[in-house]
Amino acid sequence: MRRAATALIAAVLGTSCGDVTSGPVETSSTEPSTTVPGTVPPEPTVAVESAASRYGLPDVVSASIRAPELDLVLDISVSPSTSIGSDLSLFGRFASCSAVEGPDWLPFEVVVAEASPGPALRLVASGSNLRSDAAADIRIRIDDGQGRVIEASGGATLSDAGRSGTWSGVTADGSVISGTYSCLGEARHDSVDSAVEMSARLIDSSTGQVRTVGGRSSGEGLCSEGGTAGPLLSMETVDSPAGGLVASVIDSDRVIPVGSVGTGSLVLSVPGGAMRFSTVEISRFNGGGVLAGDDGENRRVDAAWTCR
Repeated sequence: MRRAATALIAAVLGTSCGDVTSGPVETSSTEPSTTVPGTVPPEPTVAVESAASRYGLPDVVSASIRAPELDLVLDISVSPSTSIGSDLSLFGRFASCSAVEGPDWLPFEVVVAEASPGPALRLVASGSNLRSDAAADIRIRIDDGQGRVIEASGGATLSDAGRSGTWSGVTADGSVISGTYSCLGEARHDSVDSAVEMSARLIDSSTGQVRTVGGRSSGEGLCSEGGTAGPLLSMETVDSPAGGLVASVIDSDRVIPVGSVGTGSLVLSVPGGAMRFSTVEISRFNGGGVLAGDDGENRRVDAAWTCR
């Protein structure tokens, strides 16, 4: 059951909705480089330890970005724990690292972002592949903090069980980008079977930013069998959060039998406050379901959940 559940959630996150960009991807006006990506990576970034975050996020995520052809040199470091109660926000000042939050059930992903309009980096495994212990094919998105968005495809070489590594990629016009990342913090995922597992991909259509959240919880009564209207999933407390998810409720005022499709609502409690999606399309199956919708403004969501 766990293997099937993990495969489903990974597939939804990898294929249900692709990354979007609010504007044209920045490219270089120079001739494509003949440099082989990743042959001369920057020195690994060293982060400074801090206290654990109540959102299950890493203590510190740091990254370096180098793209000489694009005249781009960035160093970003964010400590989620020191931002709590002030400016930590899923689509603002934020940092996440799958190797700390959920290495055995989430695709490889690293996010480090300063408050808008500051710089941001997202590295994510291509497709729905789960993280490898050594390497990953990745997609790269960089916001330089000056209104420029750069996207590339490439690879990452991982070390320390994915908590640090080097990466490199090539943009559509052949410009080479490379860098490093480092995640500090003790793993906050559980190693035992849980009653419920959920993951969601959120897209801010106005900026093109993408965030992945998820969680595992144990206990009775978290999932509905579908025979009555009301909550289909009620995780008031997420035991093992990923991406900052601390609570999730999927509700419907109508019965949605297993094997059918209906509408309902979704509430996700994340850094920066609750995200509410008042109308989502829900497809039920035995042991869980998938859903998709938007908040009527600029946020879209795709999600999947499984119940044991």
